[in-house]
Order: sequence, then structure tokens, then C-alpha cells
Amino acid sequence: MPRIPGSFVNMMTQEPHFDIGAFQKVIETDSPTSIRVNLRKNYTCPGSEFVPWCSHACYLDERPIFTLDPLFHAACYYVQEASSMFLWQVLNHVLDGITDPQILDMSAAPGGKTTLIMDYLSDKGTLVANEVIQSRASILYQNTTKWSGTNVIVTSADPSKFDGIESTFDLLVIDAPCSGEGMWRKDNDAINEWSPDHVELCSARQKRIISDSISLVKPGGYLFYSTCTYNSKENIDNVNWMMQEYNLESVELPLNQDWDVQMISKNKGVGYQFLPYKLKGEGFFCSVLRKLDSNDNVKKASLGKISLASKEDKKLISEWVANQAKDLKMIKSPKEDCYLTNECSMAMFEKLQAKMRVLGTGIKIGRINKKLFLPDHALALSTMVSDDIPKIELTKDDSLDYLRKQLDGSLSSQKSWNLVQYQGYGLGWIKQLDHRINNYLPQEYMIKHL
Repeated sequence: MPRIPGSFVNMMTQEPHFDIGAFQKVIETDSPTSIRVNLRKNYTCPGSEFVPWCSHACYLDERPIFTLDPLFHAACYYVQEASSMFLWQVLNHVLDGITDPQILDMSAAPGGKTTLIMDYLSDKGTLVANEVIQSRASILYQNTTKWSGTNVIVTSADPSKFDGIESTFDLLVIDAPCSGEGMWRKDNDAINEWSPDHVELCSARQKRIISDSISLVKPGGYLFYSTCTYNSKENIDNVNWMMQEYNLESVELPLNQDWDVQMISKNKGVGYQFLPYKLKGEGFFCSVLRKLDSNDNVKKASLGKISLASKEDKKLISEWVANQAKDLKMIKSPKEDCYLTNECSMAMFEKLQAKMRVLGTGIKIGRINKKLFLPDHALALSTMVSDDIPKIELTKDDSLDYLRKQLDGSLSSQKSWNLVQYQGYGLGWIKQLDHRINNYLPQEYMIKHL
């Protein structure tokens, strides 16, 4: 473990909420491992201790090799740091009573908070998950694909590109890039990269992201701001800056005293600090702010064109999808890719696709090729597969061979598409031929190495 910088010690000694001695001790210990289960799937948390602020998440006694668990690949659970799951409490508090929330997760990769929001929405409303860095956006798209939701639109754009859809979202989530002090127990490189100058740089970057994004929140809507750091410059000081600059009010959240979450207040700003020497999680800060003013000069976005699936397309696809898909909208891209989405999300997609790079929307169910339907991996991982589709249950060893693309031979008497499963959860598609199979697991989902 690299030595904690003396300038950090000096800085945090001035913070009344922070115990530098307790922090120096806990930084030498192992990080807890926590997972959150996929509420769309009938999977039970394997741990005996639940995350206090997120009832469908638990701690594991030890950290397994997740790559060797087929249930991980089947998206039965997501490995997520426990403190960041506090967003679950925020969603329940600020969105209570809103039927179809419109949510924008601005810096969403790799997808922990995004998939948690997907759990909350349960296919209601619309979630736009954005990541400006394209390589990270691809990882975000993989994770949202695995988690499976009809109401998710994944984009890759700078916050400034959202100009034209102001006053749209009930909730804007900004998990801001930060100096990473809260991750030092897990990431030694973050210690080496830290400096007071880096803190100042991160604080300025955070202000820029907020400035480019705050107009997207509708009057009465909310901003959830978070970092994985401790210092006031990136946390409570930025909260007070937002309130002064953009006519926002700080929102107090209900807290259970047993959680040992530290409430921090300064001037009129309020935030919540997670300290690893007080609770079972990493360093994390968050604050919720409510937008007070209206924006009468809202610019109208130019709507892009989308193609609704034809009756012939729907007939071709109907044997592949479950009955509940009939209540959804089916759209088709120029490349004949077909997606299932809800009415609310389709309207948002129309606004976004002409303005920025959209990686996908809803559940990609497959592609039509010369009047043949080719199912997509996303459909295999979803709960939208028809009961009539042939399914093959694999052992754990065979599941891992499938995920390595080393499974071969005759698995079914039906020379057709088959959904391969582990413990009843879809892993992907194969096509049975005479004495071999074609494995349609995408390369990016393969187990390549440990």
C-alpha cells in the first residue's frame, strides 16, 4: 500500500467530520464485496448480510472469481460497491408518486447506478444512460444489455450536446469524475495520482459538467450529485456553489441512525458522507438538490425519424418473444435491427437520435435478414423470450465452456435455434446442426482469460 500523501493528511485534518487516524487504519484492510440482484429474475442474494440501504443487495463473505460463475454472465446479479447503492434510497424518496419518471444518468459507465435505476423503474418511464468516453460507453451498453430493460437509451455524447431538450428530466444523476480518495483501499494507483492540484482540477471539471447539464432538469426536478471522495472542495463546497449559481435548494433525506452515514452541512447545503471506518462500504459522498426556477426559453429539438416494425416484421418475430412484448413498441433501424421499447422511451429516442450518438434503445431482440429473424444476445438475457423457444439446460462446466466458446457436439435433437441456460437463466444462443453447434455468443461477452 503506497503511503498516504502528507498534503492529504493536512487537508483532511481540517475537516471536522473526518477522523484521519481511523482512516489510516481502515485503509490497510480489505474492501468488502457486495452484489445487487437483478429484480427481473427470480434469484436470491447468496449472502447472509444485506446492504442496509438497498434491500436487494448483500455482502459476500469472500470475493469469488465472478468470471467463473455462469450466473454472473446471465446477469442474475451485478457486483457493485455498497455505498453507491444509497441511490436506491434517493430514488424512493424523490420520485415517489411520479408515474413515468424521466431520468438522465450523465456519467453512467460502467453501469452500476444505471442498472440500479433500471431496477427501480422496472420498465416504466425512460432512462437515458450517457457516457462521453466511447470505450467506456461500450462497456455501459454491454451492462445495460445484460440487465435488460425496454426503457433504456444508451448515448455517448458530451453534456453540451444535450442542448435542445432543456427542462425534460425529473432526475439528473451526475456521478462526477473525482480525485478518487474513496477508492484508495481498492486502487493503489489512485493514491499515486492524488495531489492538491488534482483536487482543484476535479472540482473545476465537476462545475463544468453541472453547468452544461443543469438546464436539462425540469422545474421541481432533482439533481443527484455524487463523488467517491472526501474533501470539501469536490463535495459540500460544490453543493453550495450549485445552489448559488442555479437557484437550487438542498434536500434532506431520511436516514436510519443505524446506518452510520454522516450528514454534512455547510451554509444551506446538505450532503451525505460514507466513511469506511464507520460503515461497511467505501468512501462516497452524495447530495440531492431540487430545481426551483423555470425556463421559459426552452429550445425545441429537431425530431429524428424512426421506423416502426411492419406487420410482416411483427409476424416474423412473434414466435420469438413472450406475450408481454405485445404491449410494447417495436422499432427497426436502417440495418434491420429490431428493438422493443415503451411508448415513453420511444418519444425520447426520437429527440436524441438526430443530436448525438445513440448506441441502442430498449431491448435489442434481433435482426431481420432476407425474411429470416436472427435473435440477438440481448433477447437471450432478457425475460422476453417466448416459452415456445427450445431451451437447453447446461451444467456449470458446460456453461463455462459455452462462455469460452469451447462447447461443441450434439446438444439437441432439434436442428434449430436453442436458448442455452444455467439454472434456468438464459446465457445465449446456439444453433444445432447435424453433429455440431454454432455458438452465437458475442466476442465481447466471452471469457477470454482470468
